[in-house]
Amino acid sequence: MKTQPDEQEVKEAFQYGFKSIDAGRSFYVGFAAYLEARGYRLLEDAPCGCSDYGAHGHQPECRWLK
Repeated sequence: MKTQPDEQEVKEAFQYGFKSIDAGRSFYVGFAAYLEARGYRLLEDAPCGCSDYGAHGHQPECRWLK
């Protein structure tokens, strides 16, 4: 069974995303690097994991699975 990042991992990924902005890169560069380093992969064909099932767009952590 594939798992999504837990709440703490998402918070830390956001912090890395913000640090990436400070370094002149995009948010997603740092966000993705953090999750990839922990064994998660962005699976575009995975079902939406957002609380509203993507009705208002997807959250950054959506479809990141291990």
